[in-house]
Amino acid sequence: FMEDHGLESAHLLGHSMGGKTAMKFAENCSDMVIKMVIVDVAPKSYPPFHKHILDALNAIDPTVIKDREEADAAFAEYITDWGVRQFLMKNLSRSKAGGFEWKMNLALLTKAYAEVSGSDIQQSVTLNALFVNGSKSPYITEEDHPLILSKFPNSIFETIEGAGHWVHAEKGEELLKTVRSFLGLEKS
Repeated sequence: FMEDHGLESAHLLGHSMGGKTAMKFAENCSDMVIKMVIVDVAPKSYPPFHKHILDALNAIDPTVIKDREEADAAFAEYITDWGVRQFLMKNLSRSKAGGFEWKMNLALLTKAYAEVSGSDIQQSVTLNALFVNGSKSPYITEEDHPLILSKFPNSIFETIEGAGHWVHAEKGEELLKTVRSFLGLEKS
């Protein structure tokens, strides 16, 4: 994407699986990364916390859904948390044939979930990094800080109070303020 759009370098921000992707990109292409923000994931293997979400996504046929209310009702059979359902519905888009379609490659995500839940950061990456966790989330704990620092030694840590794993959905303004401060982009 960066090469196709003539971007020599950029800040990276990734949440959960996106954070794992950002960490791997930084390992492979650190010269293209200015600073990195990783939200609620560490460079370690995780148990399959989100298998129920993938199961829900795979159980719903988006091509037969008529509107977002119907999509929410379909998701509600599998996922009780309204905020999580709203977040997942951001992956729905209108198809040209009518109805909806998934924006993401659901088949590939489902197939590669075990691999994505793992960790394969092999070398130390010295760029400046911010690791943000939600205070109610088990994804990054203080016990993970030494591991993170062994892979990303120029890291700092911030906790968003009252947030779980879906930090951006639950405490978006706080996360935005934290990220902007780290990147030196505070509003004037």
